[in-house]
Amino acid sequence: MDKTKRVLIVEDDIFMRNFLKRFGVEKDVAKDGESALEFLKNNSYHCVFLDLNLGDGVNGFEVLKSIKADTPKTKVIIVSGSDTKDETMRMGADYFLAKPIDLLELKKVIEQYL
Repeated sequence: MDKTKRVLIVEDDIFMRNFLKRFGVEKDVAKDGESALEFLKNNSYHCVFLDLNLGDGVNGFEVLKSIKADTPKTKVIIVSGSDTKDETMRMGADYFLAKPIDLLELKKVIEQYL
């Protein structure tokens, strides 16, 4: 991973947050949509790993829409267990990483985007 590129992980599941951290994918971590929007307002990121189902409040779709409206060059990797690949790709996501995460695919994504 290129250490000069800033990354945001938006994930409400602590297991998934810790899982991504083990692969060197950590700079900032938001556990919900509201926190993600605050991070995005105050920082710029090369890449965002974004869960769609973030519990109550702002969901991942709203975060994706905000990222693509405000910073369209930011790469967005959707990390989700739901069948929303087509919808999120139409919304501007750069990659869809299905849960449970395949380790070889995650490595490929990290190499490609970071």
